[in-house]
Amino acid sequence: MSLSNPENEHRFIAITVGDPSGIGPEVTLRALDQINQTDFTTVVIGNYELLKKLSVSLGIRKLLKTVDHDFFHAPPDSLKYIFIYDIESHLPIPAPGFPSVETGKESLAYIDKAIELWKKSYISGIVTGPVSKNLIEKTGIKFSGHTEYFAQMIGEDTPYMIMYSDKYSVILVTTHLPIKDLASHITKDKIVKTAIEAQRSMTLIRNKKPRIAICGLDPHCGDNGAIGSFDTSITSPLVQELQQNGMDISGPFAADTLFLPSEWEKYDIVIAHYHDQGLIPFKMMAFDTGVNVTTGLSLIRTSVDHGTAFNIAGQGIASFSSMIQAIELCKSLIRNKSRYISFSS
Repeated sequence: MSLSNPENEHRFIAITVGDPSGIGPEVTLRALDQINQTDFTTVVIGNYELLKKLSVSLGIRKLLKTVDHDFFHAPPDSLKYIFIYDIESHLPIPAPGFPSVETGKESLAYIDKAIELWKKSYISGIVTGPVSKNLIEKTGIKFSGHTEYFAQMIGEDTPYMIMYSDKYSVILVTTHLPIKDLASHITKDKIVKTAIEAQRSMTLIRNKKPRIAICGLDPHCGDNGAIGSFDTSITSPLVQELQQNGMDISGPFAADTLFLPSEWEKYDIVIAHYHDQGLIPFKMMAFDTGVNVTTGLSLIRTSVDHGTAFNIAGQGIASFSSMIQAIELCKSLIRNKSRYISFSS
């Protein structure tokens, strides 16, 4: 199959389960056990023996079945099976709750295989489970996050992170950066490009022109210069310029009040300047239903919005709602892939 052929009725999604010692494998199995897909086949990339063992302990009803690289030739029955693309590690089966450098290495191997399958047009999109950045970096590979890694591996340099839910959504001007480095990365050009990406992506997702709000960078938007001048001299004029160009954008607003539910719900998406400014309120409001979406790339990728949760892995108590939402949003983006790719290029 080819990603460029819109007439393909059956499509394939890869799910990387994340760190095999975290909750990624179990939330993946539990989500797919509930989802009945007809126009999509989901292929899980992970350790088959671990997933088989987990499926028994979790009481998964669907049968696990291994597939190889030519699975796309014959769309399998997703109503009966969960399909596994086995990544053999030649090591003991990872134990839930006992992460190591080896599990970090495995989790990266799952991602690399998904990218390889996407480059060969075997799959139309990728859903990612949670990984440990620290453990991946201990293997000697620089890894600040899925967003940046996907961009690097496919040779594109304009990734954006959107945290999406039905009621609350946020896009970040910067992603995984130390606080000390923020000032040099939050520029006029970056803010404008982020606003444009927010409009493009949310128009696709919501099928309407979105209402956008932007946070102030400084506390209370600088308090008219008492704390800082960035928002009066930079952010506010940029908002006016974008408004004159037809964008429905408002702000800047103080982040400590913009993220109150009664205010946030007035907008389709909020632009936050840095990671914690946007993700702390988002995860407080939509932790179980939120989806991490990588936009700005030709690759369609969604993800759960939570971490590895090693402390509860394998116990069958982790919520899998975010995984279900990530799969469904990935499917929705793929259905509209022609528009999505044109928005993201």
